[in-house]
Amino acid sequence: MKPTKIFGLAAIFAAFFAPALQAHQIPCVEADPHTTLEEGYGEKKFIVGTTREGHGITIYVSKKGTFTLVVKLKDSGVFCVLESGTKLRPFVRSKGMK
Repeated sequence: MKPTKIFGLAAIFAAFFAPALQAHQIPCVEADPHTTLEEGYGEKKFIVGTTREGHGITIYVSKKGTFTLVVKLKDSGVFCVLESGTKLRPFVRSKGMK
């Protein structure tokens, strides 16, 4: 999967959920969760970027296919776990698909 496609998807997720993040309606912590994600789930930083609003985004991925999307809010500096899941894999275009 091309990193630009993954980054685009992450940016869309982050932009969609930014209002909820600012209201802290999802799990947010002051400490960077990278150690917990690496030691507890084997997830390492895969993609990092910044949204148009200035929030930092990071997608952590494990070799098992688990993933976590974390957003760092620009104003407060807190880290919010936007989403996590399993079965992350590259998109494979089938014949006849554009």
